[in-house]
Amino acid sequence: MQGQSSGDGGFDVGGRSFDHYARLVRRFVGVPVALVTLVEEDRQVFPGVLGLPEPWLAARETPLTHSLCRYVVADGAPLVAEDVREVPRLADSLAVPDLGVVGYAGWPLTDASGRAVGSLCAIDTEPRAWTEEDLAALEDLARACSAELQHAAAEVAATHELARSVVAAADVAMVVVDDRRRVLLVNDHAEALAATAGFRFDAPPHAGPEVWRADRAERVAEEAQVVPRAVRGEAPSREIEWFGPPGDQVAVVATARRLEGVPGSWRTLVVLHDVTELAMAQELRERVSATVAHEMRTPLTAILGYLELLGDDLDADDPADAATVRSLERIRRSADSLVDRIGRVHDTSPRRRHHGLRATDVTDLVRGVLESFGPPTAPPGSRLRLDAEDQQWANVEDARIEQAVENLVANALKYSGPDGHVHVTVRARADDVEVLVADTGAGMTPDEVARAFDPYWRSSAARGSSVRGLGLGLPLVREIAAEHHGRVDIDSAPGRGTTVTLTLPRVPI
Repeated sequence: MQGQSSGDGGFDVGGRSFDHYARLVRRFVGVPVALVTLVEEDRQVFPGVLGLPEPWLAARETPLTHSLCRYVVADGAPLVAEDVREVPRLADSLAVPDLGVVGYAGWPLTDASGRAVGSLCAIDTEPRAWTEEDLAALEDLARACSAELQHAAAEVAATHELARSVVAAADVAMVVVDDRRRVLLVNDHAEALAATAGFRFDAPPHAGPEVWRADRAERVAEEAQVVPRAVRGEAPSREIEWFGPPGDQVAVVATARRLEGVPGSWRTLVVLHDVTELAMAQELRERVSATVAHEMRTPLTAILGYLELLGDDLDADDPADAATVRSLERIRRSADSLVDRIGRVHDTSPRRRHHGLRATDVTDLVRGVLESFGPPTAPPGSRLRLDAEDQQWANVEDARIEQAVENLVANALKYSGPDGHVHVTVRARADDVEVLVADTGAGMTPDEVARAFDPYWRSSAARGSSVRGLGLGLPLVREIAAEHHGRVDIDSAPGRGTTVTLTLPRVPI
């Protein structure tokens, strides 16, 4: 497992403030600017800072082009200059024009091995003749500051070791990145996924050529992949991505959490979940659904053709044929609805459609749906009753709401048993129209209610009964409700039946 680093030498104090040492330097040495500096590979950071001009004070760091402390670290020795403009080695530093550095005295800050990692420095904006007392005070403060830095670094190292152990032991792929495009922690599971996708975590861009979208037909651009998004502070897409070349792929879903660190910086924990088995099962379901839809559509199309031929021989104005024409029309509408439903059955993923909505009297629509439930479709002895107030208007696509109500009523009739009752109510609420379908069936447990909207799921009682079904009715009703900015709720308990409520936004009339 790859370890953690916080810059050149790996010296990390975990964002702890050392501003009190900058204040002590000002008090004992009498300077306008005092810094506790840690020098990294490409910048210097200030755990302690006092008196710097903006924007450097807020940023608490500068590039090395503005650093005199780097010379203290490089030499491992104090650096003292009355006027840095007169020292050839220092005169060209951007610290002079940008930070106003003229007089400089810096003393090494060391790690536990005695290696210089930074500097405790006193800065004056004018030439400064440093006294022995100034330098003695700076040396004493540097020793004390070094000891405190070492203690902080030891605590951080222990925390990091614990984090490494936790990440290594996790049974999911985990990566920690920071805002400087560095991977701080990565476990073996993540390394294996990266290798599958054609990249490594030891160098940017932490993205590879074999990362595919959910359809496995289009590659994901490098900048849109999980780790580059995390480096930019963006959340993962939460959509399935496939890692690996065609024929040898792993389905992955990513989650991420921002971890705040030093002020102005951050780290992100990325967790990559292997969901290959779930994704493959979903693909199998979709293939089976598509096959079933194809096999069912063909005979239904033939039935519709025969209905049209039968209708050609009848006269709707002839009283002798009127009842037959109405029956054929009812059969045709049901067959059309079934053909449309079959066309949707293999696509059960949530989505938002754009439909031609219009103001519709929901009471009249529900009454029309219930008329299609005659003796052939209801269990013997079942009673289907409608309790509706006056016209209730909502902005809907008629065919879709008819489909939703038909599913709810059909379910209620199926599961209410031969002696059951189904009561349908249409009523107004403040801003909504509600369609309630209540049955006197066996009811459901809270766990069954929680799963009722899962595609293909059926309760144990339903699976054990003679009632057939695919478990797609309620998921479809919820999808239709969402399309209309509505919702569907279930109230049920074992032994007292089930009430399903479809709620739609009302149109004031």
